[in-house]
Amino acid sequence: MRRLSLAGWLAAAGFLVALPPGGGAAVLPVPAGDVPALVAAITTANGDTNDTISLAAGATYTLVAPDNGINGLPIVTSKMSVQGNGATVTRGGAPAFRIFEVGAGGDLTLDHLTVSGGDAPGLTVEGGGILVFGAGAKLTLTNVTVTGNTSAFVGGGVALMAASQALTMTSSHVDGNHALTGGGVYVQGNNNVLDIRDSTINGNVMNNPSGGVEGGGIAFENTGTFTLTDSTVDGNTGTAGAGNSDGAGIALESIAVVTISGSTISNNALTATAGHGVGGGIADEGGATVLIENTTLSGNMVSGASATNAGGGIISEGGGGTTTLDNVTITNNSANRGGGLAARTGALLRFMNTIIAGNPAPADSPDCFIDAATALTSLGHNLVQSTTGCAFTAASGDIVGMSAGLGALQANGGATETHALLAGSPAIDKGDPAAPGSGGTACEATDQRGVVRPQGPACDIGAFEGTVTTTTLPPSGCERAPTFPSIDCRLDVLIGAIGQAQNLKKLQAPLLKGVMRAKKQKEDAERLVGQRRVRPAKSALKHAIRSMISVGFRLRSLTARKTIQPPSTRTGLLDMATPIQQDMKMLLKSLPKR
Repeated sequence: MRRLSLAGWLAAAGFLVALPPGGGAAVLPVPAGDVPALVAAITTANGDTNDTISLAAGATYTLVAPDNGINGLPIVTSKMSVQGNGATVTRGGAPAFRIFEVGAGGDLTLDHLTVSGGDAPGLTVEGGGILVFGAGAKLTLTNVTVTGNTSAFVGGGVALMAASQALTMTSSHVDGNHALTGGGVYVQGNNNVLDIRDSTINGNVMNNPSGGVEGGGIAFENTGTFTLTDSTVDGNTGTAGAGNSDGAGIALESIAVVTISGSTISNNALTATAGHGVGGGIADEGGATVLIENTTLSGNMVSGASATNAGGGIISEGGGGTTTLDNVTITNNSANRGGGLAARTGALLRFMNTIIAGNPAPADSPDCFIDAATALTSLGHNLVQSTTGCAFTAASGDIVGMSAGLGALQANGGATETHALLAGSPAIDKGDPAAPGSGGTACEATDQRGVVRPQGPACDIGAFEGTVTTTTLPPSGCERAPTFPSIDCRLDVLIGAIGQAQNLKKLQAPLLKGVMRAKKQKEDAERLVGQRRVRPAKSALKHAIRSMISVGFRLRSLTARKTIQPPSTRTGLLDMATPIQQDMKMLLKSLPKR
């Protein structure tokens, strides 16, 4: 009997197969929407190595039943790639199952593909979209979107759950996924590698009504290396009903080596309705060696009843690790302790050429909080606006008690949003005088955007290096404060900005309606306070806060990201709306009890 070659066998099975000259790895085209052909292609590639599965351009492959266990597709056990060509692989309706699993021996590359609708059911099932589970397994995402996936346990988008695994993300998006904890990316196990570049981890949600949560955007546990470069972690949220919770943006519960550079961690919110919550932007629970450079932490929040909810921007909890900040900007964050930064007993947090300023809450430690003098060490040339609650020892070149003079968080060039230094900022030319990039306490060689330092006589403090053309703040006539007049003024400015924007399309009407509703509710609260009717005034103000939260959610939604162009319009509106919401909360706390 004549033996068929691999190409002949696949052709007999109905595949069109392309083999490189001289044989080798196969290219397996899959017709548009043909799920059985996709399943067969993965099965075939599992029996070979380095095969490429090529999907039809822009096609949708809808999985309606699991292939095995709770996986919609065969478990990947060899090295292969899926060239998506803009296609989508999604789950269609019941039952619940995840999309991809990479098992032991598997090395899967996904390219130009969307993975959506996965649903990992049960309180012991990880990875709603993709699970990597097997020693040495690898997953590479290039120009991939993982969105709208759910896990009833951990890792709504992607989960790595064994040892010596690797996840590499480039120009990819893990956005809008849900889990009990670890909403976007969840990594657990020893000697794992997580490398994220030029990507977004945005709008993921974790919600545990009966326990704690960790890592709304990214959770990294145990040992290994984690690198985040030129990426954005924005708008991730976590709500916990009890227990300890940490890291709405990023949670580090590890003794890993962590490097975060050129990135923005912004507008992440952790709500600990009961229990203890820390780290709106980043929570380092101790033991890791963390370097954060040329990075912005802005608009992050920790809220809840506990007075110990701390570290709106970042917290270091100790445990034998070291956290170092160089050319970092921490602003507009809030918590019950240490709105910008918190460092607890046992922590070793060092900072240089860094701005910690303009964090609005709380009043007793707006910019930083430490409960031991050794927890926070200045290596010089920092700008800290308020040292209330944070009596660290100033070092050479430190500037204390001055506003940093920052613009709004917006696109100022480069891969991620930044706060520009406004004309006259005291941070200009006040960084370490050593040659940038020369090591030690010197500034980084370039800023967050890639602009070469210095642009003047010396480098600037913070993540942004000012150029000859400095930014000036457009006069709005509104001074920021947690007061009715200030909030009223800024609501009027926001209403005007939304009304005049030409590129909001179908979002313009609901955004206007939401802000105008908040203004009416705020006016009701102000009127009731004047009548000394505190209880209904608080109720009205709470409604106004909820209205502004809804406005923020709408601006952070995937629809807004796709609809509002250029992105600076959306971020500019968020930069106006978020402080109003934060100041409403501060105003609510300041009202008398009765």
